[in-house]
Amino acid sequence: MLLSTPAIRAIRHRFPNAELVVVAGEWNEIVLRGNPNIDRLIRYNSPRFARPPFATHTMADLRNALGGWRPDLIVALRDDAPAMMSAMRSAARYIGRGRSHLVDWLRRRGNNTIARPHEIDRTLQLLREHGIEHSNDRRLDYTVAESERRDAAALLSAQGVPALFAAIQPGTSLAMKEWSLERFAAVARHLRESYGLRIVLIGPENERERTRALGTMIADLEPIDLTGMLGLRPTVALLERAALYFGSDGGSMHLAAHVGTPTLGLFGPGSISGFHPVGPHALGISAQLPCSPCPLTVCIRPHSTCMDALAVADAVGAIDNLMRQKQGG
Repeated sequence: MLLSTPAIRAIRHRFPNAELVVVAGEWNEIVLRGNPNIDRLIRYNSPRFARPPFATHTMADLRNALGGWRPDLIVALRDDAPAMMSAMRSAARYIGRGRSHLVDWLRRRGNNTIARPHEIDRTLQLLREHGIEHSNDRRLDYTVAESERRDAAALLSAQGVPALFAAIQPGTSLAMKEWSLERFAAVARHLRESYGLRIVLIGPENERERTRALGTMIADLEPIDLTGMLGLRPTVALLERAALYFGSDGGSMHLAAHVGTPTLGLFGPGSISGFHPVGPHALGISAQLPCSPCPLTVCIRPHSTCMDALAVADAVGAIDNLMRQKQGG
């Protein structure tokens, strides 16, 4: 959803007087809060994408939520088959991603040297082919509220977090994206010894086991563990104040890059060309094995994974480059 916000902005620019309604899973509501380009959000928890604790919806639920509202144009930014079929049966003009995905797949088939376009660019190109064009502005639309900044500042003060700190998120939403905790610990020590940064551990409650284990490994650094204490939006306000964000690819990585924090994302099974962080001081690193990117949820080579192929030296070198860029810029 974050990476779709430049496309939503382009649609609003092309149709400034239209009523722009976004149909999305309710977990995305917090991401879209305050987005100036959206008039209304309708919740639809697709059975394909919904995960606990969110209950799935049916197409009948979606039709009931829409009521008598009928769009003139439907833009499908994600490939949910039931929703697409329902949209195509309507009288509205329809823009879907199927053809562009097929063309891209055929272009890259059998040739791993051809990189997948970034998700932002691919979506903007889809719209451009249909006469919807704003600019090549790839910035995400996400605004941190002043109240969120005040709350983050109060929490950091209450927890004794100094002005200079690095936010590390060792947990992920997918086990295949997990990097060795011993390697996270080595990078944390480098951040403390080379830059004097206090380590702040972050993540949702379901990642507490990994953050607690990492905290034990670096207990002598006196890390501050905020795991489970912050929702998404307060976390972004905290990341604005961090000297660095370090973790596997995911939503926090994109938001840290968006607010200008030096950001390093670790990529294993995910596509680094398609989902690298976008920002003035943001990098992603990947071993780019022949099997990457990977659609599996369980690795077929568990003793030599794409995450194992990322060395501490790779992360430390990238972090040093980011810190030099920030200091020089």
